[in-house]
Amino acid sequence: MRRLLKLNFFSVVKTNTFRQSTLTFTATVINGILGMVFYILLARELGVFDFGLFSLSITVLAVVADIGNLGINTGIVNFVSKYLKSDYHRSMGFLKLGLLSKILIALVVIIFGFLLSPFLSKQVFNKPELVFGLRLVFIGVGTTWLFSFTTSYYQASQKFISWGLIQIFTNSLRLAVVVYLTASLQLNLTTAIISYIVAPLLGFLLSFVNISVDFVKEKINSEVRGEFFNYNKWVAISSGIAAFSSRTDIFVLGRLVTASGIGIYSAANQLVSVVPQLIGAMGTVVAPKYSSFTNDQQMLTYFKKLLLMVVAVASFILLCTPGVRLIINQFFGVEYRNSFPIFMVLLVAMLFFLISVPFHNAIIYYYSYPKLFSYLSVINFIVIASLSVFLTLNFGYQSTAYAIMAGNIVNFIVPALWFWRRVSGVKNK
Repeated sequence: MRRLLKLNFFSVVKTNTFRQSTLTFTATVINGILGMVFYILLARELGVFDFGLFSLSITVLAVVADIGNLGINTGIVNFVSKYLKSDYHRSMGFLKLGLLSKILIALVVIIFGFLLSPFLSKQVFNKPELVFGLRLVFIGVGTTWLFSFTTSYYQASQKFISWGLIQIFTNSLRLAVVVYLTASLQLNLTTAIISYIVAPLLGFLLSFVNISVDFVKEKINSEVRGEFFNYNKWVAISSGIAAFSSRTDIFVLGRLVTASGIGIYSAANQLVSVVPQLIGAMGTVVAPKYSSFTNDQQMLTYFKKLLLMVVAVASFILLCTPGVRLIINQFFGVEYRNSFPIFMVLLVAMLFFLISVPFHNAIIYYYSYPKLFSYLSVINFIVIASLSVFLTLNFGYQSTAYAIMAGNIVNFIVPALWFWRRVSGVKNK
């Protein structure tokens, strides 16, 4: 194990992964800044009450998008990158299957979402004023899926410049619309949600400037369908439960506290969201690489360098935290002054998630064992759901973030132990 952890920093800097991660990290930082300005502007202009309703609506969008996606994004990244060089037509067959699956599922979700929105807003969240917003949100699920098709293709084909530019364009457009709505005094909860869901659709359409549509001509045989959905089923189960459990705190708050409390908590949540974005940026680079490795030596060499990189990034992020209090006081306003302690707890939770990136990606893409995360996601959900309710009822919304921290610690320890046992077993053998 000691030899496994002997890492050379300069060898890490020279790798393609580091250079590509730097590229995606730069794009993520730009997107993070755009997103921060977007949410700060909404928080100031909408106020804590409507901002809380907006945050709850977007959380519903994110959860439904992650659950209903059924692991399609992961399947596209895995199979398109796996066969892109060795069997191009087969690779494009997987790409076509992914897009068709997204479109069909989106139509079903939009119809059922429109019908269920009154029940969700009144019976589940006890906020009847949210009905129309939720109906818009289910349309946004469809636009989000279309946009994620674009980013998944760029990731699988390792077109990281395009991956970054299309996201910068989308977030810039979203921010520009909100600035215009603010200047013209038209910004409210409804127009804010509309601006949020339309931008991804425009990004998806624009992406076909440099994505060939020839893949739609490919035939999808039963072998491709079988391989795709057999792999995706475990990813779908784990990512679906994980998506819900990771946002259980917002749902619990949506039920148990006022919209203003949700707004204060969500401000902290948005400030820490740069870490999940960074994790996504790293995953964009490392996932197709893990899929391409053919032996344990290649994988372990890559794993060691990646582990050093995520630890270094986590340390750097911790050093930047004092500036967050200034951002909250100066830009969000006095209504959000209680957000900083929540931010610190959520940040530590997200850093555990960041450090687990090398383990998670190795298990999913190299060992092709997403089943582990299906089991783990159930455990994680139980931990977060039970702690969220207990902490919120007994100590208020300020303590709910500790449930997320507990869940992310579990998500780090279990995959790390599985990985070490697998590596040790191979060495001993």
